[in-house]
Amino acid sequence: MKKRVSEDINKINQIEKAKSIKGRYNRLVYIYDTSCSIIDDLHKGENICGFKCNKCIVQQKSKSDETNGCCRTCRYQSPKGCKTSNLTCKFFYCDEVKSKYKVYSFDDIELLKLLSWRQRFILKYDLFSSREEVLLDLYFGSLILSGFRLVYSCYKTSFYLLFKNKSKNFYGKLIILMTLFFTIMSLIMMPQFLLIIFSIGIISDILIKIINRHK
Repeated sequence: MKKRVSEDINKINQIEKAKSIKGRYNRLVYIYDTSCSIIDDLHKGENICGFKCNKCIVQQKSKSDETNGCCRTCRYQSPKGCKTSNLTCKFFYCDEVKSKYKVYSFDDIELLKLLSWRQRFILKYDLFSSREEVLLDLYFGSLILSGFRLVYSCYKTSFYLLFKNKSKNFYGKLIILMTLFFTIMSLIMMPQFLLIIFSIGIISDILIKIINRHK
């Protein structure tokens, strides 16, 4: 009972602190980073994905040649773990994990209710993006802009899979083929669409560098 009361008070304090932050971007940073910490603290120090020799429990059971579990197609993976902090990815668990452990859903994090419906929608599908990319998507809060940036992200992921991570990866090959198909269809039907996507993506990259430089 005392633990529940303490958790409720902590949630209220977090919400009040978020509301007190005047800068919109800084408020988003607080909501985002605090939500990440809440999820991380739930299973801190536990190997809930059952990793052994870089293979999760599902890959071990299926005797797959793939490694790194759900992160196998992500360009932010590394031998030391994730190089960024993606809140969307932290909510993603396979059925094997969910059957054994308690995990959080979007509705469990009270802070996220301070976001608009568009921001929550964006956050639910912003997988395999960096912390800075997600924060930028949330700041603009545009479904169209975030959609374009995610397509641009597929190109960067395809480049990563083709030239930097050449391990066996079925879904990685699928992403590459889908990106290639999308490119061919765009060139045939609407070449300017690709120009818009790359323009938005490059501008996003520049904005992120500027933000990081002024931290």
